Amino acid sequence: MFPIFAWLRLLGVPGADDRILSLSYPWIGRARNVARLRNIYPESHLIFAHLAKIALFYVMYEASQAAWSVVLYGKSLPDGLPVWVYGFAMIWEYFSIIFVRSALSAFFFPRISLLYFLCFHFYVYSVPYGFFDCAFIPFFFMMLHAMLYSLLAFEIPAARRGATSLECPREVYSRISWPEWTASLPQEWTLFLPLNSRYIPLHDRNVILSPAVGNLSQESPV
Repeated sequence: MFPIFAWLRLLGVPGADDRILSLSYPWIGRARNVARLRNIYPESHLIFAHLAKIALFYVMYEASQAAWSVVLYGKSLPDGLPVWVYGFAMIWEYFSIIFVRSALSAFFFPRISLLYFLCFHFYVYSVPYGFFDCAFIPFFFMMLHAMLYSLLAFEIPAARRGATSLECPREVYSRISWPEWTASLPQEWTLFLPLNSRYIPLHDRNVILSPAVGNLSQESPV
């Protein structure tokens, strides 16, 4: 996005300000501000370093996709079916990143997605050459149903009762054992940590006052 905004400014497009991007992507915006103040290297070096990392990860992703296609889908299949499965897995990923924020969604959606995924592949591997294209259609609609159910039954009520908010966008999260810069992205390996903490809204927390407060300690928890 930063190179695109730079090209838009060169074209004279109004409103293409880097300040909006710095606020939207603080792990890059903060680093650009520090690089500008200290003047150790140009800001473009930081942007191109991130672009190189993205290019490397994309090449690794494409290579692993081709390798896993041979391992998982080496049997005779309709042309393009593995691509559809990988594309749908990308939709799961984006849906989880954007919409799976409540504790109930985090408990329900990954499990039901895995169940549907295993059922579809059980049919694929148990039949020499079945109606795989036709089987993918109900698989798609069942996953769409799981997404809509997670939104309507879990996410909207969680947002209404304040379990998810701007201050804490996810109800459950992984708490690590050391402090991190709040505007920085955690290390990539923390993606594989189990969820171990839960956000509780302020008005739902039980407050036990210290006996040093006096008679207030005898009151019922707030």
